[in-house]
Amino acid sequence: MSSYELSRPDPDRLPRREAKDLSRNLSRLNGRGRLEMFQREQVAEIQAATVRAIGYVGKTAMHETAMISQVEDVLGRMSPSASDRLRGMAELTALAMAEVLGETGRRMRE
Repeated sequence: MSSYELSRPDPDRLPRREAKDLSRNLSRLNGRGRLEMFQREQVAEIQAATVRAIGYVGKTAMHETAMISQVEDVLGRMSPSASDRLRGMAELTALAMAEVLGETGRRMRE
């Protein structure tokens, strides 16, 4: 048998070139799968950070609103004639904070 003679193909083995191609394609698919998984994890982390940021601003706004309401109440008892004005200022302040909260949500999704 000369070195140039073809050996009989083994049905359980792919020819070398086909095996290499198959291996390369499987590696690419595996790499793409890992990349897609990594990209999805990144998106999830960004979304979670967005939720935390909006929650932080929301909690701060609620705390400040409670403090403003408390100050309005105390000052209203000290000066009953100013209670309408105090209520109006407290409402405007709370609305402005609500606007900031809404803007935060919009900006976080940009």
